[in-house]
Amino acid sequence: MPVAGAAVRQRQRGPRLTHALRRPTTENGQARDLLLLTLVRVALNTGLRFVYPFLPALARGVGVSTRSLSQVVALRALAGLIGPAVGSISDRRGRRPVMVAALLLMALGCSMPALAASLGALALALIAIAMAKAIFDPALQGWVADRVPYASRGRAIAVTELSWAAALLLGAPACGWLIGAFGWRAPFVALGLAAGAGALAVMRMLAEVAPPDAEGWRRTKAGPAGPTADGAPRGLDPPTPISLGPLALLGADRSIRALTAFIVCLMLGNELLLVVFGEWLESAFGLRLGALGL
Repeated sequence: MPVAGAAVRQRQRGPRLTHALRRPTTENGQARDLLLLTLVRVALNTGLRFVYPFLPALARGVGVSTRSLSQVVALRALAGLIGPAVGSISDRRGRRPVMVAALLLMALGCSMPALAASLGALALALIAIAMAKAIFDPALQGWVADRVPYASRGRAIAVTELSWAAALLLGAPACGWLIGAFGWRAPFVALGLAAGAGALAVMRMLAEVAPPDAEGWRRTKAGPAGPTADGAPRGLDPPTPISLGPLALLGADRSIRALTAFIVCLMLGNELLLVVFGEWLESAFGLRLGALGL
């Protein structure tokens, strides 16, 4: 009878146990995967951020005015609009394949300026990098949600966000040195190689995790008190998959509209500053490429 009772309890806990088996077996393995994803994201964010301080140098390289290239940078921002459309792909296809595809897209885009020193090639590279980031980030955050226990999830996401600061603190000076030593196309070659190596590393080293099904996360109010095994609060059903389109979702909730408006204003103010400060530093203070990166 005790054996039968244990079997019943095992069946009752089946979905949660199945989900628990998807967790990393060791903290070292989880830390290694987070480090890999953070380093890969440094390359992605560097490709996005190094353009601003070196906008005049890039404009001179393709023979256009800084103003014309600023318009291309503004066009690049439209690539972020694909986020709602592609964000759910990793839910169906898996996190790792989508991240690999994003990195390969970045590598392909970075090869354009290496092959042709033209405004069109540069524009394609900038747009491809922005699209790669819009594809990669939701897959990365989905992977963290699948892989990292609830109690540690915020810290894990914070670790990956270090890549945003590292891109400007480390990536931009490195790009400045490359431009000064080898020309304006050199950073794209380096970033393309980094993206290709990152794609290979993610494909070979990153643990793939199937997204948990809704039953695996179901928690009822009748359940026992206290947090679950992974630190999540009990008494809450998981968010059900959203079937609304992006525009319908935006209109369905006032808090979503307010948050979206705040983020748009924040990013608009950020872009207005970034697209002019490189030229201002160069013209007002005569800073060289290496100093601009710092």
